[in-house]
Amino acid sequence: MKKLITLLLFMLTVSVYSEDKLTIGVFKILPYGSLEKGEVVGIIPDIAKRLEETSGIKIKKKLLPYKRMIQSLESGSIDFAIFFLSNRSQEVSNKLIPLYDLNTIAVGLKGTKISKYQDLYKHQLATPRGVRYSPRFTNDEKMKVNYVLDYNYAIQMLINKRVGVVIAPEKILMFQMQKLGHKKSVLDKPFILTTNTAWVQFSKKSKKKHLIDKLIKASKTLKDNKEVIKIIDKHYSL
Repeated sequence: MKKLITLLLFMLTVSVYSEDKLTIGVFKILPYGSLEKGEVVGIIPDIAKRLEETSGIKIKKKLLPYKRMIQSLESGSIDFAIFFLSNRSQEVSNKLIPLYDLNTIAVGLKGTKISKYQDLYKHQLATPRGVRYSPRFTNDEKMKVNYVLDYNYAIQMLINKRVGVVIAPEKILMFQMQKLGHKKSVLDKPFILTTNTAWVQFSKKSKKKHLIDKLIKASKTLKDNKEVIKIIDKHYSL
């Protein structure tokens, strides 16, 4: 009987570890993640596909609102995600490797001059809920921030002059402006608020920690081969 129990435990362990599967959280912001004809597509899904091919790990994609990324990492309902670091994200996940950088800007319509950080105090600001760009900005009680559904909503608030300034990663903002049919020329010169880095962040509650080394190795390969940048540039040129 002891031998049978030992054998069953061994087979169970082998079965668990042979299922090299991870779930990645994909935030629902164009062009990083969206649903098309029932399929999750975008920059993060394309990166996930190459990680899958490079590591041999099957990766399931789960589309989420940005605000739910941290909640999902905290619960372990996703194993990892690729997005900006924050104090909260570091409480619930382990940062594995940085993948790409994005300049985050503050920008208003023509005539809205922003030359220094303190100029932001004069304006109503808009940015999506759940995004954290820097501790200084997030914790600044002088900032009049309207946290909204997404970047599209923030842009529409700006165009309709319901806010004076939008805070957003520059590439995302320009992409969304184009999709909405607004010309870049309606904007004033952007002020670079900070440069944010997207990290591979792995849930502390994940039961697949034995796959971390493979994931790091595959991520490093894509980064070193400039594949991550190529994927990003491809989507922004569409």
